[in-house]
This record gives sequence, C-alpha cells and structure tokens, in this order.
Amino acid sequence: MINITILGLDQYTIAFYAKENTKNIAKIYESNDDLINFIAPENYIYHFGVEQNSWNALVRVSAPCKFKPFEKTVAEYLLKTLKGVSINISIEFYYYETENHYEYINKEYPRFLTKSNIVDIENEEEEPEENDLNDEDEKDEERDIYLGDVFAGKLPPDDEQ
Repeated sequence: MINITILGLDQYTIAFYAKENTKNIAKIYESNDDLINFIAPENYIYHFGVEQNSWNALVRVSAPCKFKPFEKTVAEYLLKTLKGVSINISIEFYYYETENHYEYINKEYPRFLTKSNIVDIENEEEEPEENDLNDEDEKDEERDIYLGDVFAGKLPPDDEQ
C-alpha cells in the first residue's frame, strides 16, 4: 500500500488531484493503481500563527521499502503536478518493511468504492413515515419565526442574580 497524505490543501482539491493522477503515479511506481491511496485529512498548516493552507502544502508518502528507488521520480512528478494547487510544496518519504504491514480485505464486498458500485440514495425513492411533515406543513414551518421570549421561566429574577 502506498499512502500519499497531503496536508494544507482542501479535501476536494485532493480528491480531484487523486482522480487525475493516481494512474500516473502507479505507472511511475511500476505497480497497480490499487496500491495508491490519497489521504486528505481536515487540517491547517500554521507558521507563526498565520494559516498557510494552499500557500504551503506538505506531502507525506508512506510506501514499502521496495519502492524507494522510485522516490526521486515520484517527488519530481508530485512537485510538478501539485504546483497548480499550492504555492510552496514539501515532500517527505517514509518507508516500511512489507512484513510490518497488516490488512484485512472482506471478500464479500468490492475492494474499493467506485461510481459503478456506489448506491445513489438520492435517486432511490423513500417511503414517507407517518411522522413526516407534508410539504405544505414544512413550508409553513420554514416561514414561521418565534417572536416570543425564549428564556421565559428559565432565568432567575433580576434580584436573585
């Protein structure tokens, strides 16, 4: 498994980047693209208390030791392709022995989610529950604003404070 974690970039930017670049990175590594994962944590990079996201990105590549010979080519590729979404980019490589990697793959399900095997719940019709509001009640509820005293009976009288 080759995990590429990108810190300091928006998660949607990384998702788009991963979609466009996974196959090319797999080719550089001379491996199957099923080995390549991108990780996009919700994060911020700070320098002297000033947010640096999109200005500075930190890429961390974690891979089995056997992929170390490809490091320079992968770094050059990442620097070249990420400069369209970040001003400054740093890359760190971390290697592990394959015997230090463990995983469980459930054979009852596809290995990865794809557009062809994801269930689109927006297109499935749901049966309304008895407690659901009908459309007219929902519209009225959106328009009605409570103008009363929401704290009535909740706060102690002024002389007790």
